[in-house]
Amino acid sequence: MTDRVAYPDDLHECHRLLARIQAQCALHEQKQQAWEEQEQRYAELQKSHQQTSADLLKLREDYQDVLHQLQLLRRWAFGARRERIVDDPRQKHLFALDSVLPPSVATPNSEASPASAPETEKDAAEKRAAARQKKRADRKMCLDALPQVHHEHDIAEEEKTCSVCGAEMRLIGEDISRMIEFVPAQLHVQNHHRKKYGCTCGKCGIAMPPLPEKPIDKCIAGPGLISSLIVSKTGDHLPIYRSEDILVRQGLHISRSTQCDWLHGGAMLLLAFVAFMSQKIRSQRIIWTDDTPAMFFDRHGRVLATKKKQEQGETSAKDTSLRRGRFWPYIGGDDAPYVVFDFTISRRRDGPMAMLRGWSGFLQADAFSGYDAVIHNSDGRITEVACWAHARRYFEQAMDSHAELCKQAIRFIRLLYDLEDVASSMTHDDRRALRQTEAVPVLRQFREWMGLDEDGIPFEDSMLHGLPPKLPLAKAIRYARANWKALNVYTTDGRLTIDNNMSERIVRMIAIGRKNWQFIGSEAAGYRMAVLYSIIASAKRHHLEPFAYVRDLILQMRSLCCLHDVEVPDFRDISSLTATEFRALGTKLAGQLPSESLTTLLPDNWAKSNPQHVLVHRIDESRRAANRKRAKRESRRRLATPPAGATTPPAPPDSPQTAPSKSDAAKPDATSRAP
Repeated sequence: MTDRVAYPDDLHECHRLLARIQAQCALHEQKQQAWEEQEQRYAELQKSHQQTSADLLKLREDYQDVLHQLQLLRRWAFGARRERIVDDPRQKHLFALDSVLPPSVATPNSEASPASAPETEKDAAEKRAAARQKKRADRKMCLDALPQVHHEHDIAEEEKTCSVCGAEMRLIGEDISRMIEFVPAQLHVQNHHRKKYGCTCGKCGIAMPPLPEKPIDKCIAGPGLISSLIVSKTGDHLPIYRSEDILVRQGLHISRSTQCDWLHGGAMLLLAFVAFMSQKIRSQRIIWTDDTPAMFFDRHGRVLATKKKQEQGETSAKDTSLRRGRFWPYIGGDDAPYVVFDFTISRRRDGPMAMLRGWSGFLQADAFSGYDAVIHNSDGRITEVACWAHARRYFEQAMDSHAELCKQAIRFIRLLYDLEDVASSMTHDDRRALRQTEAVPVLRQFREWMGLDEDGIPFEDSMLHGLPPKLPLAKAIRYARANWKALNVYTTDGRLTIDNNMSERIVRMIAIGRKNWQFIGSEAAGYRMAVLYSIIASAKRHHLEPFAYVRDLILQMRSLCCLHDVEVPDFRDISSLTATEFRALGTKLAGQLPSESLTTLLPDNWAKSNPQHVLVHRIDESRRAANRKRAKRESRRRLATPPAGATTPPAPPDSPQTAPSKSDAAKPDATSRAP
């Protein structure tokens, strides 16, 4: 039995106790309320801290991305453009090259390799002497092909008597010294005198020979002058005002507007031939393509403004009617080794879709998203082939953040290019067999090193999961992941190339030209410029002397048009045509001319019938450059091969030591599958 609690009997004491308890309860409630407020504030602070941490992480990623872009911009403005990675000579490949290259081209061992044997001073001196002798031989110029002007120099008659014995001297020989002189190009006027004969009766009319054919109707310019303007504009990248000054030095002022009219007239004459080359290219199974920008003035004078200003109908003095158009080269393979340019007023997919409508085969290009619609709408008739040079460039640009990992990726790609160097002299079937047996295993190891499955999807332990999405290395891996199937297509056909550098070299001529002439006068002028660039690019591809080829082409095309009654339209009458209508016009004109005659004018056939106009020095220069590149790669392979008895370097790690991130991919931009 518990003790009974004693309560006070005094009423005042009870009131005092109750008041004390009531105060304690109020204090407890205040503490409880303060505790709840502190908990709520703690939760808010924790949420704010998490948000701040996320924002800080995002700002760090943005900072790294902006810093990377700044480094690329500084490198583009001030640094070297070359993407070559020079490794430490002691650095070996990821695995022995003997396991990658076929036995017929495997690198010799250290005992048999001349690079491993010590080079004596005598051997080095002999090599230097041979190099000097070869350099002297290369400096010799062939002067026999030039016109020869002979100047006879003789001594005076009194000097022909010997001053010692007084006997008469006789001629025993002569010394010839040569000097190269430059004679500027000259303009001359060809006056055609046509005799007129009339009947003595005065009623039967007159008779006179016909007027010789002119390249352009009602044009005073001859084929040589028009060809010179075409080569100067598209081949030598000279603006029209410079050609104007050059002609003034030769004694005649021809205004820029007149020269532009002659260029447009020449383009209309050659339009049918370019359309014929386009048909030849489209008849093949492989096409290389790319695009490059060029500014042009809108033909309707529409002012380019921002989207907001366009909606509000406002313009300012800073707005301009210059627009950014695009030149698209379409390059054929060995059976159609020609180049055809197309011009569009934007980079939309309409241009490639119209050009490749109905075509089937391999389309080798970069990862521009505009080609996706062309490929997807072809019902499997067009197969995309991606470019390994673009994939390598992303890893090369990420060297500042992850140097070792990027070097390992570049070494994988270098192995693929070493195999292509070996396969360059093989037939198409042998090249395909070499790629299937040697390149496919390298591609599989590269894919496993990046942590991707056969479809390009990353594994759970892939290094891509541990990289922030804006990191340059993550962008490089995502680019390879997005285009992995297209990057492997080149191994299925020996006619394909590992990269799209052929197109890059072709568009370089427009990139050089636009730095000089800056812009194109109109949309219609862009279509005609594409015609002229197609002629010059095809001639350069076959190392033809462009002036001789263009001049003969103008003469032959004019003769064909006159012989078959084909009327060449005036460029002023078709200035309102769209790109599709302009292509259709070229196809229509080409259909009215015999294909046999046009075939003889193709660059490869013309070179066979005119070998004197083939630039042999360009062919020799290309051959020497290829031999130097091949020798350097063979030397690198010798250095990369471990000596006998050496252990193979360890394989690269599976994943980098980087901070984890929940994001493993980023969406591509609107114009490219590249990150």
